[in-house]
Amino acid sequence: QINTKNDLRKYSERMSVAFGRLLQSLRLSDLNKKLLELSQTDSLTHVKNRNAYDQKEKEYDSWIANNGSSLCFSIGVFDINNLKYINDTYGHEKGDAYILNSCQFLCQAYKHSPVYRIGGDEFVVILTGDDQANKYEIFNEMIRKMDELRNSNESIERKVSIAGGFSDYDPDFDKTFSEVFKRADSLMYLNKTEMKAKLK
Repeated sequence: QINTKNDLRKYSERMSVAFGRLLQSLRLSDLNKKLLELSQTDSLTHVKNRNAYDQKEKEYDSWIANNGSSLCFSIGVFDINNLKYINDTYGHEKGDAYILNSCQFLCQAYKHSPVYRIGGDEFVVILTGDDQANKYEIFNEMIRKMDELRNSNESIERKVSIAGGFSDYDPDFDKTFSEVFKRADSLMYLNKTEMKAKLK
């Protein structure tokens, strides 16, 4: 019970110290969250980066090992076409704009799934829900829009061209996340070859 001015002053000081510590702890926690977010965000496109992807791969490996039969997901691997040509011909500023436009195009297509930039021109999308169920229809619509852009008067950095490949997780077959990724990656390269052949 507080019954003197002295007690009240001591109590107020203790509360002030305790509140100060709490505030400092909250600030540090908030700062740590921001630092973690920065370490997992691609600086150009602001989607998740390779660090975030590697972390997510570990999470999926753990889920597969512990309760793989209940998982349902697909992986889409995407590679931007013509980046080297744009960098060499128009400069890296145009190349960066082309990467950014390609990433935004991909994010708008698979709007309910996380997008990761895992290399200079390579992206991965982990597909679930409607994005997973409609992955091919969405990609076909992407191709239709990319064909329109290619034949348009848009500037070079807006003429997005992206190759893609998909693979579904199979609980009876896949023991790791990377096995699903490798199949999608192989199919992406097949698609890339087909797209190049069409333009010859």
